[in-house]
Amino acid sequence: MHEISLNNIQLQDFEIFLAVADYGSFTKAGEKLFVTQSWVSKRMNLLESELGLQLFIRSRNHMSLTPAGEYLRERLHFGQNYLRESIQEANRIQTGISGAIRIGILEWATNVLLSPLQDFVKENPQISVDIHCQQFQEMREDLRYGNTDLIFTLEYDNISFLKTEISSARLCEAQMMAYMNREHPLAGRESITIRDLQSEEMLLLYDHSSSGYNEFVNRLFRQEKIRPLVSQYAASGRAHLVNLMFGRGILIASKFFLGEEYQNQICAVPIEGLQTYITAVWKKDHPNPVIPMVLQAMGR
Repeated sequence: MHEISLNNIQLQDFEIFLAVADYGSFTKAGEKLFVTQSWVSKRMNLLESELGLQLFIRSRNHMSLTPAGEYLRERLHFGQNYLRESIQEANRIQTGISGAIRIGILEWATNVLLSPLQDFVKENPQISVDIHCQQFQEMREDLRYGNTDLIFTLEYDNISFLKTEISSARLCEAQMMAYMNREHPLAGRESITIRDLQSEEMLLLYDHSSSGYNEFVNRLFRQEKIRPLVSQYAASGRAHLVNLMFGRGILIASKFFLGEEYQNQICAVPIEGLQTYITAVWKKDHPNPVIPMVLQAMGR
């Protein structure tokens, strides 16, 4: 019988294990938990070693669970729910406040929103917080059909909602940038105007993905009495990464879009006098009492 030692195991290791079990991949589990693939691999190797169990069947493209791994997942799900409920009840007894909230955020928005959300989760263990990284269309649909309580999006996408069905609050200003290949002639400029883009091929989104984005971009060009030359459409800004790398067009997006990623291949040039806002959006007819607490934390 293997002697089990829990001295080197962290509670987060079991959360990582459950994520790997759910997504069948170290990489996908890391993305969902906002940690690196190498960290997931390191912690899972340690977990197997400390428990004396082979938990995963590893193949080139997929991870599956051994019978021992399947049993552990089932028991951990039960234990995880019991632990969460116990902590929530203890905090409810102490503070009189408890609850749950489901939040949707744009994939790139973790660059600016993740830290305050992590602080909120740490400061409010009595509140169950589910966070999903999504695209514009997914967030809108989940909010509309009651699968999400609160979304963080860009203000121009709010035109997809009726004003009578949502409430919103501005969180922070977002400078708009022109993203392009580093070899592009405009890449060396400190800033540009929309008129500088009148002869450039532009990258837009499909209308069903974000009609608000396309209307936003088209309005910018109409104000200058010109029309954008559209070269490609995609479901999201990140779906245009290959087009940007190969110099197939220019994408207008917020300064938070890529963060520090791909700086050796893609350049972001500020567009003069052009800003939008990251906004919080929720349905008027289904207010969650936890929403004001989240907004207060995000505004700090």
